[in-house]
Amino acid sequence: MKWNLVRTPRLWGVALILAAGFFAAGESLSAQAAEALPETIRAGVVFDGPWEENDDLERRFTKAFSAALRRPVTVSPDHRIEGDWTVAGAARAITTLSQAPEDLDIVIVLGVLAGEAAITLDNASPRQVPVVAPFVLPQAVRGSGQADYTAIPPGIVAVELPLRVQEDVARIARLFPVEHVSILVPAPYMVLLDDLSETLQGLDHPSAEIVPIETHIDPDQVLLPPGSAAYVLPLPHAPEEEARALMGTLHTRGIPTFAALGRSPHETATVGVLREYVQDIAATRAATEYREVINQGASLGRVQSLRARGMLLLDREALRQAGVSPRREALLQARFVRKEERFEGINLQEAVETALTHNLDLAARKAGLAAGDAGIAGARSNLLPQVNASTTFRILDEDRAESLFFPDQFSAVGALSFQQVLWSEPAWANLRIQELISSSQDFQYERFRQDTAEAVSLAYFDLLRTQALVELHQNDVDQLQFHLDRAQTRRQVGAAGPDDVYRFRSELALARRKLTDALALEQQAQMQLNRLLNQHQRMDLHPRERGLEDPLEVLPTGSLFFEVTDLGALQRLEEELVRFAFDSSSEVQALNQAIAARTRERQMRSRSFWSPTVAMVGQVEHEYWSGGKDPSTPSNPAAAALINSLDMPGDTSWSIGIQASLPLYSGGQRRASLAKTDAELEELVKETESVSRQIEQRLRSAFVRTIAVAESMLHAREANEAAAEALTLATRAYDAGVASAAELVDTQNRASAAGQLVQDATYEYLREFTRLLRALGATDAIHLPAREAEIRTLFETISQGETR
Repeated sequence: MKWNLVRTPRLWGVALILAAGFFAAGESLSAQAAEALPETIRAGVVFDGPWEENDDLERRFTKAFSAALRRPVTVSPDHRIEGDWTVAGAARAITTLSQAPEDLDIVIVLGVLAGEAAITLDNASPRQVPVVAPFVLPQAVRGSGQADYTAIPPGIVAVELPLRVQEDVARIARLFPVEHVSILVPAPYMVLLDDLSETLQGLDHPSAEIVPIETHIDPDQVLLPPGSAAYVLPLPHAPEEEARALMGTLHTRGIPTFAALGRSPHETATVGVLREYVQDIAATRAATEYREVINQGASLGRVQSLRARGMLLLDREALRQAGVSPRREALLQARFVRKEERFEGINLQEAVETALTHNLDLAARKAGLAAGDAGIAGARSNLLPQVNASTTFRILDEDRAESLFFPDQFSAVGALSFQQVLWSEPAWANLRIQELISSSQDFQYERFRQDTAEAVSLAYFDLLRTQALVELHQNDVDQLQFHLDRAQTRRQVGAAGPDDVYRFRSELALARRKLTDALALEQQAQMQLNRLLNQHQRMDLHPRERGLEDPLEVLPTGSLFFEVTDLGALQRLEEELVRFAFDSSSEVQALNQAIAARTRERQMRSRSFWSPTVAMVGQVEHEYWSGGKDPSTPSNPAAAALINSLDMPGDTSWSIGIQASLPLYSGGQRRASLAKTDAELEELVKETESVSRQIEQRLRSAFVRTIAVAESMLHAREANEAAAEALTLATRAYDAGVASAAELVDTQNRASAAGQLVQDATYEYLREFTRLLRALGATDAIHLPAREAEIRTLFETISQGETR
């Protein structure tokens, strides 16, 4: 029985590894599960209702879903169904598609109503294919009469939208001088939002209300009080031009609008977006859960929550046009963008592939490979026929020349020479040497290519880590701000003293400082990754793995390190991986080629004492023009001038033969060259031994660190669960008046530290496992499914005691 590292940490317990205390884990994607996925996933799609942007929604989701699965996803027009903006209509469409197993591998429901229909389907209904619902409303805003998340039908993959309405409303109120927030909700969704109305009634400041938006929007009928802000959910049920007209009207009235879920702040004329690229993140999480369903043959039994960062993206131009300005605190909780700035969604595989294609350092190395090919061509040319053409102007003064400047005879001779080397030890050796040097350069390029893949992966993990750190500190700021507001209210009514207010204010200032530092680290990580990807360094990259909980979602190849329960298997795995690293190391292979080149050079140097150079040579000469005086020239001046002006045909001569040469003495140069080659060969041999030791040390260190971090991750998660429970108890105790602000702050700090410890362990595992793949020369497993399956099979084969 395997144990899921993240999802079921207490169901099966922890099995101790013999003598080492390593913990077992599992339930992640195995090689067999990966093979169970079809090469092309045939999908049916259900929408909430007719909508002109359904095609774009489907295209964007399936692209991210396909990237996460590393499988193409195709949707036939016959398997694309639009609902009628009701849960019942979406349920009928889902049932229709899910009963067509011969045509489909999966049913994807894109929409809030369709998501509600998916998780409330009748368990008795026959379903032959999994149903993926990536946009399910969170329990906090759904009506109390809606479905229970703990009773999801089998075969359903559900992902909860990161919709945190109460937190968002509070953030808007802190950052903007507004007294009222209107939540604009599509009218068909109102049947799902009973609990949200009750939750909003508990907000003291600002006041908030839900405003239903009907199918046809009349902007003049949407009346919001002065000093308001609009918090807008997507309005797919309404025509796009009417939705944009509504946003424009609110702008002209000076009412800032904020999109709860969206890709950029420019698509709906809003001044800001609270969560970006939700579709991409939801698609990645849904793909991970879909693989689990394929592996288990049933659903995981609960809705998977989706974390998406709640930092505002504010459009500077839209703010100016709306005539609103945020408070200074927005510098910590918002990012200001311009319309010309792009927003890119990306995952680890896409980042590596982009770098391998566009990285400038790698492109420079690749361009240098042409020099090796040119060297081979140059060396081969010395063994091919050589043909030369020449002309010679001759001055002859045989009998009666009186002056060098007035010769008696002159002529022009053309020559064509030919040479073909029959045997030349230096020429043949040079050809082989250049081939080996070019091969060595190819291996050096492969080494640099793997270094680039490793560097990009580590930079990507750094970006994920810094973004998680920003989110952690942002949550701390939000909680402390909430506690401070409550303490100030309690102080006004005499239920708390000033010490509570001062303590929360002090801790809030420290938390904001940590948030500022985290934001700076995030920007640096983003610039580093953009440089490696050869993109504008200020481009915003939005990783689809944001909110990572399980490192195996990014690198499933490393599942073995949570599954092996035998110390002997771990030791055997380490030794076999060392041997594999030696065999596959591009560094060693490059040095071996260089040693072979030097060995051939030494052979050539030693043969140079007795090996001649033999060639076949030939030449043809023809005198094609002549003139001047000749002893037989007539005395008559007129006749002599006539004869001298004529071109007289000359002789043609040719020769062919075999030429052999052997240098007898070169002043000791040959012995000096031989000694130099011997020294260089010895240097390469020692360097190869040193590099082999470095590879062994690098692999063993990465192996040990990977296992250690995998173990520490389990302890960190256990500590985090305990700290979260302690924080809940401390918060309740403070609310009941039996705990002090200092006790609550200390508990919150411990919970924050425990949460950061989990994040550190998660991303440290990803880094160490990436280093292990680099030591194995297998970084292609990060972005190539075939290579990933090969490395996973290698791990499993070795761990089972089989030899290669």
